[in-house]
Amino acid sequence: MKKVRFAIVILVLSLVVSGCHLEQGLIQETIRQYCLLLAEGYQDLDMHRLRFVATEEQTTKVYNYMAALGEGRMKMASKLLTIDFLLVQEKPEGSARVQTREEWEYSYWNIDSGKHVGSNTVTYTLLYHLEKVNDHWLVAAIDIEQGTQGHDQQIPSFVNRPAGKPVGSQQGGDP
Repeated sequence: MKKVRFAIVILVLSLVVSGCHLEQGLIQETIRQYCLLLAEGYQDLDMHRLRFVATEEQTTKVYNYMAALGEGRMKMASKLLTIDFLLVQEKPEGSARVQTREEWEYSYWNIDSGKHVGSNTVTYTLLYHLEKVNDHWLVAAIDIEQGTQGHDQQIPSFVNRPAGKPVGSQQGGDP
């Protein structure tokens, strides 16, 4: 009888642990998909596809940043080089916080001439805030905890502005 109880306890614990790992995997995959769709959106000048992995508010923030690039007659191509998940913390109320370290490569072109005007590589430490909506994880917000960029590379003046700041601001950036 003790062996049966022990086996049941082990089974329950392994189901709980595997459930946690499964959920963390879904959260990480949501962030990977967000990064992929973000890069595609900048390339195609179309952020509508983000709605599958981000809240409407987050999608609007990114769209506004893309629009600021367009107003400056710039187009950006971005590529996620590396992503490391430093922390995945799911909360009982259907939200999660995820800290990542990401390295992105950016290139900029003039929309009118097609001429390449600059490139840079940026390493960020980011804090993603996710919400679970209808059993589906969505990126709700992203905080830049730290960011560094290569010193020898040119970048247009407005690219480092955080969402909600006027064009020309030099603090932070939107991944």
